[in-house]
Amino acid sequence: MYSRILEDLHLTVGFEPTTISELKQIEEPDDNQKLVFEKWLGVPWLDESAE
Repeated sequence: MYSRILEDLHLTVGFEPTTISELKQIEEPDDNQKLVFEKWLGVPWLDESAE
């Protein structure tokens, strides 16, 4: 009944990343940090101070 269960096994070989990333809240992000946010999440930066 289960003799063919591993017939279509897909395996991706990789490695541990050498750098560690972390997210931190920044009170006053600069333009580059805002750009990274927009590119990473795909949504525009909403500047609350402009409202």
